[in-house]
Amino acid sequence: IFDMFNQWRKHELSPNLRPRSQKKNKHKKKKDIDPEKARIIRKLKHRTKYLDLEYKDTQEEMHTAKTSFFTAIAEYCSKNPDSKNPLVPSNTDSSDATQDEYEFPEDLKTIYREIVMATHPDKHPGDEDLKQICISATQAKKDKKVEDLINLSFDLDIDISNISIDLIEKIERALDEKQKEIEKMRKNNAMVWFYAAPEQQEVIIKHICPKEKE
Repeated sequence: IFDMFNQWRKHELSPNLRPRSQKKNKHKKKKDIDPEKARIIRKLKHRTKYLDLEYKDTQEEMHTAKTSFFTAIAEYCSKNPDSKNPLVPSNTDSSDATQDEYEFPEDLKTIYREIVMATHPDKHPGDEDLKQICISATQAKKDKKVEDLINLSFDLDIDISNISIDLIEKIERALDEKQKEIEKMRKNNAMVWFYAAPEQQEVIIKHICPKEKE
């Protein structure tokens, strides 16, 4: 996507083009979207949709794997009282407060407002599907999940053709992070154990729950 994006970016920022910040008549007829930018947004849509499904599927697998894994650990530790149970909570406060002061760009705020206007329960009483989308959009904004908001805009067929270069880059970075999260979940001990052969599962449990004397 980035080769295509960089080509479009060069064209978009060309000095002989009028700066994007110049706004003439607010109500003038919207010009056709640049074909190169349209292709970038189309590819962005496909990648966003794919990673969203992949992320949800992996989360479900992770939940199933962890449930089985923790049950197996508890059973092993009850049969072997001298083994160390890794599930006992520690006092270390791992505050994952990566609250980087991220300010939503204006074009993303506009997309959020359009999502809320299209789904708010006050405007669509009784429509549970739209209500859930509205809740998801509010949560995505709160959690600073740029890619989730864009995904919802695709679901609602909201026009995002005017998004800026900066926002496209932010979405790409957010999708890269989501890809890393999926890969991290797949390498989690619970997932590795869940898909291992029975004899290998036993080895993993013994390694994770060493005897105290050892």
